Amino acid sequence: MAEIQKVDNGAYNHLMEIPTKYWCRHKFGTWSKCDTLVNNMCEVFNSVIVDAREKPIVSMLEDIRWVSIYAGRDKYEVTSIHGGKEKFVVDLKNHECSCRKFQLSGIPCAHAMTCIRKMCFNVDNFVANCYKKETYSECYQHVVYPVNGPNLWVKTQFDDVLPPVYRKPIGRPKLKRMAKTHPKVNATPEPPPGIFYR
Repeated sequence: MAEIQKVDNGAYNHLMEIPTKYWCRHKFGTWSKCDTLVNNMCEVFNSVIVDAREKPIVSMLEDIRWVSIYAGRDKYEVTSIHGGKEKFVVDLKNHECSCRKFQLSGIPCAHAMTCIRKMCFNVDNFVANCYKKETYSECYQHVVYPVNGPNLWVKTQFDDVLPPVYRKPIGRPKLKRMAKTHPKVNATPEPPPGIFYR
């Protein structure tokens, strides 16, 4: 600072008015940062928002946001990034999302993942137990006893149980598959008016 004061006293006074955490390198935070202005992540982000960038600032910000807003009691409101007006309510406590993918599959959907990542929770805690290794091991922990072939079965005093007698249906066998119930859609499109195909 003494060197700066020798060069320009006005610059020294200006810097002394600003907290050092904003301009002095030794006061900067130690978390990961990158001083490269263009990298792959920026390129991907720019390609996603290319349509929104041509809009006015408010419309652009509405189009590009992907935000999970905490609503209290482990509930979040998640908005879509792709310009839609869709909003989803995620309840992490009950493992529910209004898109219903979370409840149906037991695996967190994209909306739930946004909230889980924002809160720095462990994703494994939100996956259904049926997908976990412990459940798989528990299902197959019992012995599946092998069975001998019919030639080694114990003979009983009862008659052998046989399958029912096969009767060949009358008439020609049907080889075509059954037609679908919905109406058939014409594969060839209708020609435009005034054009005739030969």
